[in-house]
Amino acid sequence: MRNFWQFKNTAENGAELYLYGEIVSESPWFEEDCVSYRSFVNDLRELGDCDNIKVYINSGGGDVFAANAIYSQLKKHKARIIVEIEGICASAATVVAMAGDMIKAEKNSLIMIHNPTVGLMGYFDESRLDKYKNSINAVKKSIIEAYLSRIDKSEEELSELMDAETWYTGKEAFDEGIIDEIFENSKSDEYLDCSHNKFVVINNFVCDIGKFKNFPKNKIKNKNLSELHKNKALNEPFFNTKTKKEEIKTMTEKEIKDSYPNIYDKIEEEAIRKERERIKAIDEISDNLPKDLIMEAKYTSCISASELAFKALKENKILCGYDFSDVIADNAESNVKDVNLLDNNKGEKEKIANLVNSLNKGGIK
Repeated sequence: MRNFWQFKNTAENGAELYLYGEIVSESPWFEEDCVSYRSFVNDLRELGDCDNIKVYINSGGGDVFAANAIYSQLKKHKARIIVEIEGICASAATVVAMAGDMIKAEKNSLIMIHNPTVGLMGYFDESRLDKYKNSINAVKKSIIEAYLSRIDKSEEELSELMDAETWYTGKEAFDEGIIDEIFENSKSDEYLDCSHNKFVVINNFVCDIGKFKNFPKNKIKNKNLSELHKNKALNEPFFNTKTKKEEIKTMTEKEIKDSYPNIYDKIEEEAIRKERERIKAIDEISDNLPKDLIMEAKYTSCISASELAFKALKENKILCGYDFSDVIADNAESNVKDVNLLDNNKGEKEKIANLVNSLNKGGIK
């Protein structure tokens, strides 16, 4: 999965961070060994000791744990953080915005705060539901703490605004003291209400609004979807004219190694560690397997120990006194199937009889 963030170094010892799109992750950001978490931390460290970081946001939100992690890392950084909202900044994205020493927003942008939610599938008793409720309340308090660091409102006021799913334009957010400055850009009139399809396009960024209860259609300018330049506008989010969008290019292994030596070395170390573990696991089960099968697993097919064991079992290549065909033949000749059960230990003997009958039928289940 591609990262939802993008860092860029700029002149005069500065850097830029783009958060365009949904804040998502396949891993839990509340764990410090999360791949995405470590990747973000490493990307931030790669910037070096820069004096300022501009954070450009056009996001409908997403994973609140990821947002909190980004917020914390930006707050810890010694650089001055300048946040610019260039379209929509909703839900978890507002948590990241609170890391700014200065928060700016395009005057027609949309900013929204609401309560955190959790998706549930399955059946839950009252005790389990109470635990989820407590967890959501704790997450809400953590979000309010981030808001209190920048917004001159009480905890009760912020809680009520979140309960109501409150939306602001950039101008309204400025009037409420939520942001510090408003600005205009050449794309400020490109607000397209496509809400009949459950999404809206803001500054060429597609946002799913089906998940929001009170999306303010009256706060955006209405244009027809056909005014977009086919699908290009939907796939290429607008970047502020003060920044330069770089094209994604494919890099060779040597270019990656030269450009990101630390990351390359870590990947190489991890690959070596996993390969050694694979070889060791194969060696631990190799006593009863043919040498040619072991060599193939190690160096040709490069399969795991569990895959090798299954392959050997399937091909009847486990070395012992006799193979499974011998066991079945011997069992048939022994006439053990004719042995009657006694009443004592009947349960255990039934299990044995079932196994014997299975062998007699020519298979093991």
